Amino acid sequence: MQLAERLYNFQSVPGIENCIDQLAGGDIEGTFAELDAAELLTKYGAAFSFHKKEGKTGGNYDAEVVLCNNVPGCAEIKCKIESTVFSQVTVETTLDHAQKQVPKDKPSAIVLKIPQEWFEDKATLKAILSVVESFFAITDHIVCVVIYCAAIIYRGHGPANALRVDQIISDKHKFEGDPPYCLLALTHTNVPGYPPKWVRFPNLFVKAFTPVIRAVLREE
Repeated sequence: MQLAERLYNFQSVPGIENCIDQLAGGDIEGTFAELDAAELLTKYGAAFSFHKKEGKTGGNYDAEVVLCNNVPGCAEIKCKIESTVFSQVTVETTLDHAQKQVPKDKPSAIVLKIPQEWFEDKATLKAILSVVESFFAITDHIVCVVIYCAAIIYRGHGPANALRVDQIISDKHKFEGDPPYCLLALTHTNVPGYPPKWVRFPNLFVKAFTPVIRAVLREE
């Protein structure tokens, strides 16, 4: 249902046909990661479009984006599944591969989804941030790295889904112009919700079946 909801809500986003083609070609995990990150960008109001992979170094990135200073840029999306065992080498390798996918003459961002366990363990998160800072020191075309995770939190009424987000901005990139060179405007304490026009599929089912359930209950 989540996949269908995203495809429906992104149907007017340029390049969505690329995602559909990728799904048809069997690239389920990679495409799902793109759509997942696209939903995050949507919640923060970041303008983007999906990019068709060119099959060459510097042209295989996932999205065209508009950075916070209104400068056009590129974004590469990566995802480490929940069962991935943390190591600094894993993060280093992922960032290095990502920076090769984007062009070196455009300001670019990397969006990296990590396991909840990585994000919430202070030592692990500190190690990740250290890797990112070291990565910036040797990479001049990546302007920021967004790290996020899908988390399950527990409140008084039970478990709920949430997002944890952090953004590390480079001060070592080569691009001139007014700052900030970043992807997300992290001005909110919490991650913003869905925009008003976003259609939530679970709500559609609730609306469709509520009258049926009420009718059954009345008969009983």
